[in-house]
Amino acid sequence: MTPFVEMLHGFSNIPIGANRIEVIASSGNVSAVFPIDINNYTDFMSAPNLLLPTQGNEEVLDFQFEWNTNPNTSNYIFEISTSLSFETLNYQINTENNFLNITELDPATTYFWRVASINECGTSDWSEVFSFITAKITNNNYVASNLPLLLNDAPSFESVGYTTSSIFISDVNTISDIEVLLNIDHSYVSDLSLFLVSPDGSIFSLAENIGLGTPLESGDNFTNTVFSQNSSVSINNASPPFTGSFRPNQPIGGLIGKSAFGYWTLNIEDNYPADSGELLSFELNITIKGELLINSDFDSFADSIDNCPKITNQDQVDSDLDGEGDICDFDAQNNFQIIKFDESCITRNNGSISISAFADFNYSYNLLGPNGYNEQGDFTRQTGKTISNLQSGDYMLCIYSNDDQQIERCFTAAINEPEQLTVNAIVNYADHELNLNLDGGDNYLVELNGKSYSYDKSDNVRLPLKKGINQYKVSTDLGCQGSYQRTINISQNAYVSPNPVSSVAEIFIGNQSNNLNIEFYSIEGEFIKSDKINLYDGKNSFEWSMNEYPPGVYIMNIITNRGTQTVKIIKR
Repeated sequence: MTPFVEMLHGFSNIPIGANRIEVIASSGNVSAVFPIDINNYTDFMSAPNLLLPTQGNEEVLDFQFEWNTNPNTSNYIFEISTSLSFETLNYQINTENNFLNITELDPATTYFWRVASINECGTSDWSEVFSFITAKITNNNYVASNLPLLLNDAPSFESVGYTTSSIFISDVNTISDIEVLLNIDHSYVSDLSLFLVSPDGSIFSLAENIGLGTPLESGDNFTNTVFSQNSSVSINNASPPFTGSFRPNQPIGGLIGKSAFGYWTLNIEDNYPADSGELLSFELNITIKGELLINSDFDSFADSIDNCPKITNQDQVDSDLDGEGDICDFDAQNNFQIIKFDESCITRNNGSISISAFADFNYSYNLLGPNGYNEQGDFTRQTGKTISNLQSGDYMLCIYSNDDQQIERCFTAAINEPEQLTVNAIVNYADHELNLNLDGGDNYLVELNGKSYSYDKSDNVRLPLKKGINQYKVSTDLGCQGSYQRTINISQNAYVSPNPVSSVAEIFIGNQSNNLNIEFYSIEGEFIKSDKINLYDGKNSFEWSMNEYPPGVYIMNIITNRGTQTVKIIKR
């Protein structure tokens, strides 16, 4: 094969930086693509601009560095030092990327960093020097308080004995390292399996039946045993009493980066009977980066981000989006619930106003009402307040917090009383029917001639009447509203009740006339008196006093436009 040489031209305007072109070669039916990398750099390079961490940043937790890209650069040289003069370097790294990550730097330390650009033509000046301060590292020890605790032995070879101990951690910082410290008194350690349960329910196996089936199975105790992900020795390769630091049966590195907040539980399973023991101590050593975040109310939110830092509110609900959680937001629209109860009966003065609050404050109130009513008092979220024995009328209720009396919310309420029972009766004498229009109640009881009927306020009441005397009574489900009683005479003849009479007689007419002319005579026909009587409100009777007349028999003529009716009245 004869070599083929071809000169390529026309690259004077190729872009600065790394470029790739493709050369396609063909021979007959065969072709091939040859990629060619062409780097076009100049000897004039600007220094990089640093981006992250920003200049002067404090409490830096993540050591991620970034600067701007430059197409005239093939590599970058990164330097970091605790000295502004860079006399000693912590790291010097050559990289093709405009970013890098450093896994470990000393806590609470000021660092200086810079970057320079490199290509085949040379090296740029150093960038501006940025500084930052790494976050503190805090080691915290948390101890279970319910110890020592007797272990529950396995009841049989088929059953397991369970023992638990918990530690509540209110700190909400992110975990950067964790160790579990145990002391367990037990005469047969291979009986035991130990598990750590994190607040989110994740379960990590620390040790399970160590030495089972070997001479080590009957060993005694876990004494000053530390489970650490950083240990070089596995607990499975150790011997009782396991004093020292050991890598757990299952990695616990998954806890790194999670919040420390919540309940941490040690589960101990005793898998075999006969030997038992005691949990003497259970501790957690947790390392966090940065200052320990204050969590005053023991929910899972640090005070700095908690919308109600003094009162526990795990849900962080903020209905009015004003930055204050509802549980501590006095002026939230849904903070107060005001319920008023009307008087049960007229003039009973048994109305009431009930107050409840969602936000957790100490409250005071002032209630103003009719006739100079003025009541003041206090209540809390837990107790609420009911103000009783209120008469009907309009009220103004103002509520303020004892913690800040400048904050006030006022409400108006009207206490109502039931209306009076009103009955409008219309008697249809032709059809022998009683029509009642009822008002003042919600539920009514009508008694007519010994039968009872129930109605509500929307019903039309139409009842049949018998010939002769009909007696009816109307009442409501509120006894204090009283009752309405009438007698109706469906007859062509009038009659007197009672008769004989001692004092007052009731005269029932036997037609539908409302305008009556009365003529009163002695039994001998001697005229005594006359009167005119008008009947209203559906009445068809009137009262006639007999007190002034001596005992005897008297005659009364009742004259209407329908004719004259005569009744005999006997005075006792």
